[in-house]
Amino acid sequence: MSAQGAPRARRLTEANQEAHFLLEDLYLDFMEALLEVDYEAAHLQLARLTGAIEAHAALEDVHAIPRFAHWLEGRTEAQARTVSSLEGEIVVTEKTDLHLAGDHKILLRGLAAAARQLLALTEKQAPRRQLASVLEPFVRFQSVLEHHTVREQRFLYPVLDTILESEEAAALADSLIATVKAGSKIEVPPS
Repeated sequence: MSAQGAPRARRLTEANQEAHFLLEDLYLDFMEALLEVDYEAAHLQLARLTGAIEAHAALEDVHAIPRFAHWLEGRTEAQARTVSSLEGEIVVTEKTDLHLAGDHKILLRGLAAAARQLLALTEKQAPRRQLASVLEPFVRFQSVLEHHTVREQRFLYPVLDTILESEEAAALADSLIATVKAGSKIEVPPS
């Protein structure tokens, strides 16, 4: 509770963590269907994951990363570029800004590669043994997503928690979760 008795607004760092937990769940749903060699379900789950990541990345590319970049540009070398994160005080550099934007491109390329690989497996109706030999792109995607999540949690959202006005931060926090949920809603045509 705040001093006035209103509930404390959700911090952006917490909201982003919740959004990324949802993304991880979508990834695990996809992998579960894939490992069960249920290619129809795997396509659906991959589409849900792709929609959620596209929506989340688009929101961050428009509303979060530019604010972070503006904050970073406003700092001189002599000024402190430190921010309090979950891991304590950290120094933010220009490379951090470039990595955040680049991560989204890498994630989307990874999803496209996963979709191509899944299509090839589906066309062959590949058995589980053959599936085991081509899992690497799917596992690599998870590693990239985890690395990106850490980067956002260490740099992007601790800075935004500090610089955004409470109303803007609250709206963005709500949007982080809402876009993942909305992006993952895929209409399934009747069989």
